[in-house]
Amino acid sequence: MQFDDTRAARIHRKEGAKSKKATTEMRFPKGGSIWVANSMNPFVSFGGTIQEVTRSGRIKALLDIFGRMTPVEFEAGQLCPAA
Repeated sequence: MQFDDTRAARIHRKEGAKSKKATTEMRFPKGGSIWVANSMNPFVSFGGTIQEVTRSGRIKALLDIFGRMTPVEFEAGQLCPAA
């Protein structure tokens, strides 16, 4: 079996994705409270609850918008954990 550069790159990307997801899950556990902190985001200062962390490391959160819980997807850098 020949080990070429493309196969090595795929393995490296897979490992990087796993570690990114694990790091994000540790920082933002499922069911935890968050605040949207990115000033460029239209949902800035909205609070919510984490629903899940996707395979790519993005965070799906439920935000209270106009009295309804609405699912929204964020990058980890756009959120901060609520204390």
